[in-house]
Amino acid sequence: MLTVSGLKAGYDEFPVLFGVDLKVGSGEIITLLGRNGMGKTTTLRVISGIIKPKEGKVCLDGLVISGWRSYRIAKAGIGFVPEDRQVFPSLNVVENLIATARPGYWTLHKVFSLFPLLADRQTIQGGLLSGGEQQMLVIGRALMTNPRLLILDEATEGLAPMVRSEIWSCLGKLKDMGMAVLVVDKYASASVELVDRHYIMEKGVISWSGSSAELSSSVMLRGQLLSV
Repeated sequence: MLTVSGLKAGYDEFPVLFGVDLKVGSGEIITLLGRNGMGKTTTLRVISGIIKPKEGKVCLDGLVISGWRSYRIAKAGIGFVPEDRQVFPSLNVVENLIATARPGYWTLHKVFSLFPLLADRQTIQGGLLSGGEQQMLVIGRALMTNPRLLILDEATEGLAPMVRSEIWSCLGKLKDMGMAVLVVDKYASASVELVDRHYIMEKGVISWSGSSAELSSSVMLRGQLLSV
């Protein structure tokens, strides 16, 4: 579904990515791992159209989308959940969910079925929700754009272990429904059974890729990720 090849990008004259290659197939959960400052967030921002690449291509179902504006990429079928959540603090839960909604499978009812806690918070302003509730809200908001690929940056950062498990359980349900997921998460190792493949980034390039079994069996790789 998604193919990234030879991706180079950065901020002004400061280069960050030096030729990133990765793929996400339909119905796969793929993780992008690595220590802080290795280029994971920049990669997701380029894919989502927030940053324009200097070189390389991003293709969605064979269509080159690199360099498109972010709203066009969203319409093409990519939903993005940023690391800082960016809820609309003065809007309530329902208003947040419908703010960028597009017609399709995902409706308010479907989101509330996936995240029952949000159903009990419908009239609460986004800024008054807990961190876990806000993360559920922004995932639900991305789903309301009815994407085929969901991208999450720091999916469970700063959340309690029980909430992290709930988020990963929901990602597993999305996978069962056939949705592709690309996720950056420090705690992905706790849910390796859900993940099809992992990519490790180091200094702006992909330094390793492989299955969950290969990652789990490698002492060296686990050590490399201890400081993620």
